[in-house]
Amino acid sequence: MTAYPAVAATCTSAGNSDFWSCDQCQKYFSDENGENEIETNSWVIDASGHNMTAHPAVAATCTSAGNSAYWFCARCEKYFSDANGENEIETNSWVIDAPGHNMTAHPAAAATCTSAGNSAYWFCARCKKYFSDENGENEIEANSWVIDAPGHNMTAYPAAAATCTTAGNSAYWYCERCKEYFSDENGGNKIEANSWISGTPLGHQMTEHPAVGAACVTPGNSAYRSCSRCGGFFSDAGGETAIEENSWVIAASGHSMQATAAKEATCTTDGNSAYWYCETCGIYYSDAEGKTGINENSWIIPMTGHRMTETPAGEATCTEAATCACWTCETCGKTFSDANGETEIDENSRMIGNPLGHRMTKHPAVSATCETPGNSVYWSCDRCGKFFSDEQGNTEIGANSWIIAAGHVPAKPVIENEIPATCTDGGSYEEVVLCSICSTELSRTSKTTEAVGHTPEARAAVKATCTAAGTKAYWECNTCHRKFSDEACTAEIDYAVPESALGHQWGKTTYTWSNDYQQVTAERRCSRDAAHTQKETVGTDAEVTAEATYDAPGSKTYTTRPFANADFVQQTKTVEIPKLDRTTGTGTEQPGQPGQPDQDPGNPPQDPGQQDQDPGNPPQDPGQQDQDPGNPPQDPGQQDQ
Repeated sequence: MTAYPAVAATCTSAGNSDFWSCDQCQKYFSDENGENEIETNSWVIDASGHNMTAHPAVAATCTSAGNSAYWFCARCEKYFSDANGENEIETNSWVIDAPGHNMTAHPAAAATCTSAGNSAYWFCARCKKYFSDENGENEIEANSWVIDAPGHNMTAYPAAAATCTTAGNSAYWYCERCKEYFSDENGGNKIEANSWISGTPLGHQMTEHPAVGAACVTPGNSAYRSCSRCGGFFSDAGGETAIEENSWVIAASGHSMQATAAKEATCTTDGNSAYWYCETCGIYYSDAEGKTGINENSWIIPMTGHRMTETPAGEATCTEAATCACWTCETCGKTFSDANGETEIDENSRMIGNPLGHRMTKHPAVSATCETPGNSVYWSCDRCGKFFSDEQGNTEIGANSWIIAAGHVPAKPVIENEIPATCTDGGSYEEVVLCSICSTELSRTSKTTEAVGHTPEARAAVKATCTAAGTKAYWECNTCHRKFSDEACTAEIDYAVPESALGHQWGKTTYTWSNDYQQVTAERRCSRDAAHTQKETVGTDAEVTAEATYDAPGSKTYTTRPFANADFVQQTKTVEIPKLDRTTGTGTEQPGQPGQPDQDPGNPPQDPGQQDQDPGNPPQDPGQQDQDPGNPPQDPGQQDQ
């Protein structure tokens, strides 16, 4: 066997699978052992062909690269200049570099008052675009570089007559922007500088004002001149240096004051009121502004001298040493050992020896009871007669301040003999205070309470019906349960005021005959309550009122028997008896309309002789009287339904 390894096929070259050939039998096999013989060339794998993606040509621009047309095979990952993959090319060999802009610069030109200007811009002859920069990075719209002419910025100078220092002039205008002069406001007529001047200056008419020196309170002035023609002020006779009005004023220098503060006179030295001295004018003043002059030494306030109070010598006490006599001035508060106030002393120099000290007696504490007072512990001094809360005598107390008063300790008040208040009447009780220690009654106070007032609740009216009484609205107090006819509970009632039963309000009575005229049913209904009805059925009695013949019909009259309800009216009905049949000798009674009630008894029946009676009028029989519809009938068996 000779082995032929597998070779992968490419886009343009065939490949093969593994196979073996036998040098002896010249056969081919797919396995090394020669067990699976195969046909010649069955091992060939055809070339796959390219899997091309086309990239069309793109023209280069000034700023972007372009490319020639090329193809890329995704299978062999090679590039070709043709769709068939015959001419392989290098990567990026198709790139056409961007040529860059072909710029023409247009420099900036400033706008003038009458001509438009422009900002700097560049034009590319290749891409026909405009840019604000030389490198072509910022594209702009056409004419976006135009700067409109702003127009003149005029200042008007009106015509003026000649003055002291200036010649006259005709009206003219000056443009602050283009620095040109014009004889018209619109800038249509340009003129030369100073061409508007006419005549010569008039010159000043001066008045001299000599210099005057300033004083402390009076202003002065430097020399100056004033022109009566132009009203100006000048520091020189030629009128060349103008000055502001009052600039020549030299303000009053003001006083150069030396203040002396006020000082009170003492017992031994003079005092003075406040005053001021001007070192400039040498005058004394009573005020800082120098308005009121005063005489020298008029400010002196003479010394007062001492006002002595004598303090005699004192003996030693429990707490203070003995003292010698001294004198104290009420004015200066100083203490002296002599009445003339020549030798001043302090408080300690008056002391002679030491205090005597207390001579104490202790009084032990005693507890108080309800009826016997007690006391806290205290001490009394036998020497000075004072009382103290401590043995050392540091804290003095008032006489009897140690007493602990006897007395009861009131407990919380309790209520006795209480009579509660009602809705209309006040109550009362006794407030009793007992001693919480010994239970002795300390006080008993009678007190009253106000009536609590009614708490009415409305009870709605109950409407009366045909058969049941109702009640009027009223109010019942939830506290005392009394009833009232008004919400204010001023009119008491014993019970709810009744409203009488309304009674029935019967409508028209209908009478219904049976088919054979043997029965009649009377029925009426209450207009207040349709559920209330009265209904009664009675039999009838028949009477032939006219015999039938062969030539004329007869008649039979049916009359109801009496109704138990006296309000129901006796009814009659006449029916026709046919003429006699000549063949049989008999006639047949004509039946009525079954179930049809009679007409309103107020209308006449068919037989003019028979009149239905109006239930509202008394019947022919005086014994039959209408009963009050609201009262039950005489027959107990007839009850309203």
